[in-house]
Amino acid sequence: LIALGAGAFLTVRAQSAALPRRAATVSETMTVSLGTLTQTLKSTGDLAPAENTVLNFSTSAIITEVNVKAGDVVKAGDVLARVDTTALDARVRDAQISLQQAQNALKNLTAPASDIDIKLAENSVEAAKAALYSASQTGSSDTDIQIAKYREEIAKNQLWQAQLNRDISNASARPNQPNANANKIQSDSNLASSEISVEIAQSNLDSTAGKGPSESSLGSANAQLVSAQANLDSLKAGPTDTQVRQAQIAIDTAQLALDQAKQALQDAVLTAPFDGIVAAVNVDAGEVPAATGAITLIDVSTYTTTLSIDEKDIAQIHVGQQVTLDVKSFTGAAVTGTVTRIEPVPSSTSGLVTYRVEVTLNKAAEALRPGMTTVANVVLSNHSNVIVVPNRFITTNATTGTSTVKVQTAPGTYSDVPVTLGAQTDSESVITSGVNVGQTLVILETTSATSSGNGLFFNIPGSGRLNGNGGGGAGGGVPPAGGGAPPAGGGFPGG
Repeated sequence: LIALGAGAFLTVRAQSAALPRRAATVSETMTVSLGTLTQTLKSTGDLAPAENTVLNFSTSAIITEVNVKAGDVVKAGDVLARVDTTALDARVRDAQISLQQAQNALKNLTAPASDIDIKLAENSVEAAKAALYSASQTGSSDTDIQIAKYREEIAKNQLWQAQLNRDISNASARPNQPNANANKIQSDSNLASSEISVEIAQSNLDSTAGKGPSESSLGSANAQLVSAQANLDSLKAGPTDTQVRQAQIAIDTAQLALDQAKQALQDAVLTAPFDGIVAAVNVDAGEVPAATGAITLIDVSTYTTTLSIDEKDIAQIHVGQQVTLDVKSFTGAAVTGTVTRIEPVPSSTSGLVTYRVEVTLNKAAEALRPGMTTVANVVLSNHSNVIVVPNRFITTNATTGTSTVKVQTAPGTYSDVPVTLGAQTDSESVITSGVNVGQTLVILETTSATSSGNGLFFNIPGSGRLNGNGGGGAGGGVPPAGGGAPPAGGGFPGG
């Protein structure tokens, strides 16, 4: 018995290393096949209308019409409101007249001069020459000057005679003569009168001799001649380049004024720039438009949502990428969109650097509304016609980084097969090598089949654990032997 026991012990110990300590059952299987794996980047945002325009008047005229209210559906070109245009109409008319005048001026300037125009200009030159000559001849003649000299001589002679008469009268007068004083007074009076006559004659001579044409009259006559001659030369030579440019500038200025007047008249009427819905009306007829927006119009034919993408992920985003959107309050068909804009300047909040990315929906459902929250999945890559396996079928060693899957090699037989992984998501991975289409992968669940008991194992049919501490569960031995149930370790009947 001892020898047999020892032999049995040795045999069982040698075999006991190959006995599983846990029982395993298959919890899930899958057949390897080809599929598609899509890598996405998730972010959230709110829906906003593709167009949100605030319309306002650029004039302070009184509002005469308001044709819409909030919620109205309008078409592009519909008149929403207008202001009084009386002053604006007059401004347009005045600008049109000014433009016509400027155009006529250029036309007249560049038109060839007629023979009649040239003849009239020549006559003007001759008339100016005659006027200048006449002005230069204005003054005293030689005869007038000679007469003035004679009159001066006569006055001087009369003065000399008066002086002589006075001297004679003074010499012959006697003091006791009754009329002596009267004669002296008369002589002195005659002398004074003669002196005055001489002064007058000298003044008349100076005035007559110095009288000639005035500088102002000569200057005016000469200026008229220069102007007449320049006009004649211009008619013969035609306009200069400078004159033509100046006339064209006048036309351009008048045209700009007309364009501005027409634009102001057009701005007096608010029209819908696109099909949409009136979101707000902030004016009433009879009011003067305020500086704030008069009418807000939104386009809900499509929507946009703005995502905040972390700086470590932004390099994977580009315009044109497809996006799937999960609108939380919308249960209709899948919503898709396209990345249409990436802001070049980042935003920074509490040290977190993000970039704003605009996504435009490809098609908007009627149930969508501005402000709805969306969860966007930006498609980074699509891998088609590849082996895609759920990550739960893959075991990766944290130390070595190697990955394996359990492949069913035969019914009830499984092998750990090393595999090479490609693109991955949170739930699936692409396997680029290690398994083939058609193979079966399994997930095994293991349950405890042994404990810490150190009893003897016998390689004898029907034997179980001897004196083990709870060594095996019912039927715990390796089938088909049928190990004993704990704690006795005795075999079941037929064990």
